[in-house]
Amino acid sequence: MVKVVDVEINATAFKRAFKRDPTEAEIGALMRLNAKRNEGQSGGKNTIEKIDRRIASASKAREYIKGQPLKRNIVVTRTAWSINYLLKLDLNKSQIMDVLHISEKAYDRAVTQYNLPRDGIERNFKNDKR
Repeated sequence: MVKVVDVEINATAFKRAFKRDPTEAEIGALMRLNAKRNEGQSGGKNTIEKIDRRIASASKAREYIKGQPLKRNIVVTRTAWSINYLLKLDLNKSQIMDVLHISEKAYDRAVTQYNLPRDGIERNFKNDKR
């Protein structure tokens, strides 16, 4: 077994070694390695457990929010309101994108952000100057 001492564990060293940017999973692994390495230092105790607890509580909060009922009177963009209206008229994705002259990315963003289609969206628009 080889023991490596005084090796930099950071994104810059990763870029130098692999000649690419690290992925999100690799950044997490680098953070864990740094935490494990600095565990004996003052203020660094149980750092890995703290990271795990933080991740677990964040995912628990996301699951809780998903289980909550949706707000009825939300403020949406005109595009999101139009997409919701057209989805209720049984138009498909490509038809809606053609009618509204929007990209697939804009369509997907609106559907995921506002959880479309849904009932109870009123004509309350963001950035409405009237």
